Amino acid sequence: NNKILILAAAVICNSLHGASVTWTNAGDGLIWDNAGNWSSSGVPTGTDDVFISTAPSVNNAAPDYVGKRVIALTNGGENNIQSISFANSLAGSVAIVGAGAESLVVAGNISNSSAFNQEFAVPVEIKASVNPVISGALNFSNKFSTGVQTATFATGANVTFSNVVVFTIVDTTSFGKFSGSGFTSNMSGVRIDISGPSFNGVLGNTFDFTTGNFNNATLGALPTLTDTNLAWNTSQFLSSGILTVVSAIPEPSTYAALAGVLVLGMAASRKRRPSA
Repeated sequence: NNKILILAAAVICNSLHGASVTWTNAGDGLIWDNAGNWSSSGVPTGTDDVFISTAPSVNNAAPDYVGKRVIALTNGGENNIQSISFANSLAGSVAIVGAGAESLVVAGNISNSSAFNQEFAVPVEIKASVNPVISGALNFSNKFSTGVQTATFATGANVTFSNVVVFTIVDTTSFGKFSGSGFTSNMSGVRIDISGPSFNGVLGNTFDFTTGNFNNATLGALPTLTDTNLAWNTSQFLSSGILTVVSAIPEPSTYAALAGVLVLGMAASRKRRPSA
């Protein structure tokens, strides 16, 4: 009986985790949704670990992907997988592209063991119950959303963002962020949006979105604070990733300081005024 229970548990575990699905390039060598391009498990699903170990056969001539082989998502919507890995056997760069409104939703790690930069030209969204690890040379040239997870960059990661990064806030204990010594990305030209559709904000709420900085990026959208007496302090965001909810009404000490400056200004003006 115990053996039967153990066997049943193993079967359930395996079915929940899914399978390892490898790009074989045996179909048309281009379309993600073509089962012939994948190992016997077929097109990857939400619980599958995806391995790209063989280069696609189609070399796209589009200016954005010159010199890269492409795998194209074509289903018009989300493509859910557990994780994705680019193998060290790859002899060049691969770009995951879309035909329109496609996106890649990943529940686990994103890694590249090859010596070449691998690109995600479709929106990538992290939807996970555990914090994912990002490693290797990767370029996210479309939107990258962390959800409320901590995306940890492994030591030696060489990650480039060149579009939009989105962090989501639920509360002060549940919000997306970047972590790890490997986060040394150049954020030049990147817009960072903070999403929080259900976040109202309380005075003193503080969020630290990175163990590094967001130098050369720009801060875009912020959650709307329902209390008009509150405001976002964004002064430390680009340099250290910190946002704080503060009072929108200056403290009495601030008014006193302003009054003092005004008095000094008036005194100086009187001294400069010529005598009659």
